[in-house]
Amino acid sequence: MLLIFDLDDTLFKRLPDHYSEEQLRNIQAFEGVYELLNRKDIIKVLVTKGDSSQQQKKIHHLKISSWFDRIMFCSTDLEKKECFLQAHHQFPHQKVYVIGDRIDSEIRWGKELGFSTIHLRQGKYKDLLPRDQWEIPDYEITSFKELATILKLP
Repeated sequence: MLLIFDLDDTLFKRLPDHYSEEQLRNIQAFEGVYELLNRKDIIKVLVTKGDSSQQQKKIHHLKISSWFDRIMFCSTDLEKKECFLQAHHQFPHQKVYVIGDRIDSEIRWGKELGFSTIHLRQGKYKDLLPRDQWEIPDYEITSFKELATILKLP
């Protein structure tokens, strides 16, 4: 199984646009994130958009980098689609799930590539409405810890 994760509002509550160093130091992963990421029987890829140095700082403060098989940075939402494809090529023959908070990027790109999609409906983009069938997720959850049930994890 290959899980492709978004970062902000998927693994932790998004910081304000102009956050302080103290806010950055105090970020905390959602309940269930560390338990799932620590599993050795799942391939995990993180794909995150934004300034790579800022995103790396978030990853560092969350202490999650060692649990990912690959971490990819992109500068636009559309680049995420290419990153998803690269992850799939690196780990072929795996059932792929894309997990994210945005139906207009993570869910859309995952569905267009034929992957299963899980919309974590919370945070800044939780009220976005699908514009077409590509933005309707296969699964929708409101808390990260619900992932284990969808993925049928013991």
